[in-house]
Amino acid sequence: REIRARADSVPFREASTIYFGGGTPSAVEPRLILAALRELANAGFRLSPQLEATIEIDPATIDEAKLDDYAAMGFNRFS
Repeated sequence: REIRARADSVPFREASTIYFGGGTPSAVEPRLILAALRELANAGFRLSPQLEATIEIDPATIDEAKLDDYAAMGFNRFS
C-alpha cells in the first residue's frame, strides 16, 4: 500500500539502487521481499540494468536457501 500511495510523488521511474535494510529484512520470508519488488514494478518503476540491489542480513536469520532466493531476485550486495 505504501508503494502505491507514494508512487505518483516520485519524480523518477528507473531505480539504480534498491536497499532493504533496518529492522532486519532477512528475518521475514523471502516471498515478502519479492512481493515488494513486484509492487515496485506494478507501480511503474523499472530497475536499471546496472542495478545495485542490497539487503541487510543478520547472520542469525540466514541460511543457504535464503541466500539463493535473494540472488535469484537480483540482490547483488549483502550487508
